[in-house]
Parts: sequence; structure tokens; C-alpha cells
Amino acid sequence: MGSGGSKKLKVTQPQVNVAASRVPDSSTHIAPQPKMLQDVQDQRLSHDGGLERNEKSSVQDNTEWVVLHTGTLQRYKMKYPEQAGNFQTMFDNMQVLVNTTHQYSTLVEETVHRVHSLSSQSGSISSSAGTHEAEEYTRLMGFVVEIEGAAVLQRFAQNCFNDYYEMGAHFENDNSDDESSVELTCYVVFAYLRRVLGTIQNFTDFHNGFCRESAKAGVVSMCLENITRIDRENYNWESGYDGAFQLIETCLSILHNISRRLKDRDLFVNSDETLLYFAKLKARGIAAPALLCLGYLVNEETNHLISADENLLQFILTMLDEAWQSEDRRCIGYSAKELAEGLSHLAINDHNKKVLGQFGAVRVLTKSLQTSSENEEQASGAKALWMLAFDDANKDVIRQEEGTLDTLRALHHSDDKDVKQAAAGALWEIEGKTARNNAEVSKEVSGHHVMISYQWDAQGMLVEVKNKLQASGYRVWMDLEQMGGSTLEAMAKAVENASVVLVCVSQRYKESANCRSEAEYAYQLRKDVIPLMMQRNYKADGWLGMLVGTKLWIDFQSKQVIDLGVGKLVKELAGRGKDIDVTDGPTEVVIRPSEASVLTTAPSSAVTDVSGWTNEDVK
Repeated sequence: MGSGGSKKLKVTQPQVNVAASRVPDSSTHIAPQPKMLQDVQDQRLSHDGGLERNEKSSVQDNTEWVVLHTGTLQRYKMKYPEQAGNFQTMFDNMQVLVNTTHQYSTLVEETVHRVHSLSSQSGSISSSAGTHEAEEYTRLMGFVVEIEGAAVLQRFAQNCFNDYYEMGAHFENDNSDDESSVELTCYVVFAYLRRVLGTIQNFTDFHNGFCRESAKAGVVSMCLENITRIDRENYNWESGYDGAFQLIETCLSILHNISRRLKDRDLFVNSDETLLYFAKLKARGIAAPALLCLGYLVNEETNHLISADENLLQFILTMLDEAWQSEDRRCIGYSAKELAEGLSHLAINDHNKKVLGQFGAVRVLTKSLQTSSENEEQASGAKALWMLAFDDANKDVIRQEEGTLDTLRALHHSDDKDVKQAAAGALWEIEGKTARNNAEVSKEVSGHHVMISYQWDAQGMLVEVKNKLQASGYRVWMDLEQMGGSTLEAMAKAVENASVVLVCVSQRYKESANCRSEAEYAYQLRKDVIPLMMQRNYKADGWLGMLVGTKLWIDFQSKQVIDLGVGKLVKELAGRGKDIDVTDGPTEVVIRPSEASVLTTAPSSAVTDVSGWTNEDVK
């Protein structure tokens, strides 16, 4: 994709001080050069007479922004007086960026100071995760979201990109002997851009809300478009000699953060080929975030992009293997937790499960778990083993790998609910289901309730469904607290005593190990299943498509259709789960993993919408 040229912009100014941030060299302190920068700005003023109009527009934008958000600042300062200084500093930093002229005025000393301040704040916020300071920084990020910080940073970053390209073109076409002035200006523009991208990277690494607002502000498309352009216009950027490498690396890290936290494929439409291109490059700092990002975005239809090159799956295992053995438990800036999460998501696809198992994923994850002392890292590693355990060959490997089962059993007694849940799920898939089948479920079980099997994001709507069914006299079993890992006994009995299981179909349900365990166990016990479609335009595929097969689904894709959907559901239930001879059980039950035998045949056709059907249609 890269193209050559006789002269390219190289950002190589040596006299700098490197400031700490999440990724090495992600922010660089720039000492302002007022006279030289003003000379360059004066030259550019004569070239573009529209600067004054841009300044007037910028002042107007700044005034509106201040009026709109000053009340928010005062509210946060009054509510959290101990953090008033942090809120004020963040507000002042953002205000300067809002006030920055559309272009060219990036060469302003005050902006230098504020961009540096923002970069420092973002580094502190990102590194606070898991510490006692995290709560305070979460409040600060909530403030950033409310004052439209994501949109402010996106606009400033895109303006810096525009300056970066313009200065590059100016440098390429400059035939003068003295290039020092232009080179310095190019370097300052690059430094602004690198810092503001680093700030976005740190904020997206820390906060879900900021990720959502960044996506709305166009950060995803900005990053994708600019890494493509930089690659096209810089023929030797992979060498790391100029600043292009750092810009691409940071943009890909931002994309990874957003994909990891939001898991929303709609934000990354038509990005697969671009990310795959970068994932296959030799530079590990580029390939790693591109591959991790892809892992959260591919589905059954697009997984061939990864499965066609098994070296990509080997690469993530190699990184995790290096991370757990390193002193800081990182590989090229990525933590063992992040890498285990990425591996787990890649393992959602059943083909990838097999390949990862063959490449030694069980051994690597076991070693990582055995040497880990952090709850989040342990939960991620155990969940990855849980996901791998849906493959029968991997089950055998887990049973045979020295120390794996003992490690999972120890984690099952953890005080951390996420660790306990993940370990319980993995153990259920590996040995719990078989043991229970042999001991207790040899005889047919009778059902007394309607069980709702759902993914956590759909809880709000499904609570309404539960309440309406209960009002109609049905016993409804629904996990409302997501406690997890309490006892496998409680989980199994919830499925076994169900008269009907409502499987709430969505992409996230399909990707959840917990939901898969639950649904497959219901399938194994031959429970009646009624699919509820929770996601617009989603077609169940993979294991979920096999489970629901050609069953008719009932539409619950929006709150506007709840009453209509419940009416259809009551007709479909036909009294099942409405036994007047049995006292109503608890309405809030803690459930967790369960499984059924792995499905091996695909349905003959897609799931069918029954929203418009009459009684005659379903007789």
C-alpha cells in the first residue's frame, strides 16, 4: 500500500524530553519557539487570507461551549470539592482547544501548554486503573464526557492531521536550501498530533463512556482514514525512522480500545480489510493492536480473514507467552489481561478454538494463571479456558495439562466474583456437566417455571417481560444480579426445572460463554426453547444458529413491541410454567454456566419472524 517519492516529511527533531504514558514514547514535551513559530505563521497568513474569518468563527464556538458547560463545571466542583482543581484544569485545557483556530493556530504557545497538560492528565488517568485513585478519575472522565471532551479532542486531532499533511506537502515541494524552519514547524505539528492522539488513547483505555462519545464524534473513521492515508503517502514508515509509525501505532491502539470496550461492529463497517493489512505487517507494535481489534469485530461470516492465516493466531499466543514471563507482565505495551481477553474473543469462533488449542493455548493460559496475582488477569485467563473448553479436543487437553484443573479449582474459591464465575464455567464445561448427568439427571426432570436465558445488556427490557409474565400467572426464573460462580448445583437445577427456556437471541448472547453454557445444557436436556429476537437485523449463526434452527422467533427488538411480543409469547407458552399446584419460586435466582452437547449440524434455514402470523398460521 505504501508508495515512494523523492522527498518525504520526516519528523526527527532530536532535542526532546519524553513524558510517561501508557505506551512508550506516546507523548513528547515540546519547548515552544515563539519567534520562529510566529515567523512561520506570518508567512502562512500571507498565503491564506481566510485566517481572520476562522478566528472569528472559533471565538464564537468557544463562547457557546463555555456558556453551555460552565454550569456542568460548577455542579461537579460543588459535588466533589476535593477534586475541584482537577475539574477546573480539565475545563481550561478543553476550552483552549475549542478556542484554537480551525487551522494554523496550532502554532500558539498556550495551546502547547494545554495539550501537554491534557497529555499528562490522561496518562495519570489511564495508569490509575485498579488503584484507589480509579474512582476519582472515573468521576473526572464522567466530567470530560459531559463537556463534550471527545468531540473537542476529535476536532483538534483532525485539524492537526490536516496541518500534518499540508506541512508534508510543503516540505516535499520546497526547493530551498534552508529547510530548518519548515522542519521545526513540521515537528511541532507532529508533536501536537501525537499528544492529542495519545490523550484519546489513554482516555479510551480507561472509560467506556468516553469510548461511546468518541465513536459518536467520528474518532473511529478518523483513525481508519488517516492510517490508510499515512501508509499510502509514506513509503518507508515501517522502519520507524519518521513519525508516521508512531501515528499509525497510536491510532490502532485507539481502535483496539474502542472495539474492546464497546464490541460494536456497526462502528467499524468495512474496516476488516484495512485492519487485516496492518495485522499482517512485521512490525509487532502495529500488528498487535490491529489483530486484537479484529478479534472483537470478526463474526462467523468474516472470520476467514483470520483463519486463512494461522500465523495470526500463533502471534497472539506468542505475545501472551512473553507477557506472563516478563517483569511487568506486558508484551510491547499490552498486558497479559488484554491479551487473554483478545484470545478469548478470537476463540468464540469454533474453528479458531481448535487452532488455538493445537498451538498450545491451554499451556500458555495455565502458566499465566499460575503466575498471576491480579484478579482481572485471572478472570480473563480463566474465561479464555472456558471458551476453549467448548471444543471436545480442548477439553481433553485441559484434563491432561499438568496443573490446569487444580488451578481452576483453586480459582473457583476466589473471593473475586468474576474470577470465581469464570473458573466455575470452565470447570462445568470440562467435568461438571458429565458428572451431573451420571449422578442426577439420568431420569427425566419435570419443569415448573419459565426460564429467561439472556445476555446482560438486554436486562432492562427483559425485566419488563418477566414482570408481565408474572402478572399473567407465570413463574419466571431470571438471574437479576449476575452474581455467578455461586454453585454449579443452583445453575444446573435452574435449567433442569425449567418448563420452557426463552433464549434471547443477539450477537452478544452468541459470543457469551455463560449464555452458551446455559443454552446448550437446555438443548441437551431437550427443553422446549422459544427464541426471542433482541437485535435488529441479526441472523443467528454458529452454535446459536444450530440451536434455534428453524424455530419461530418472537420480536423483542425494541421496547415499543414489548406488549405485542408478550401477547404472542403467552400464546406460545400455552400454560407451560403456569402450574397452580406449585408455589411460586423466587423471582430472582442466581444462574451461571451450563452446557449442552456440542451441536454439529446446521439448521436448514434462517430463523423465521412470526410477528405478523395469525393463529391459523401456527396451527
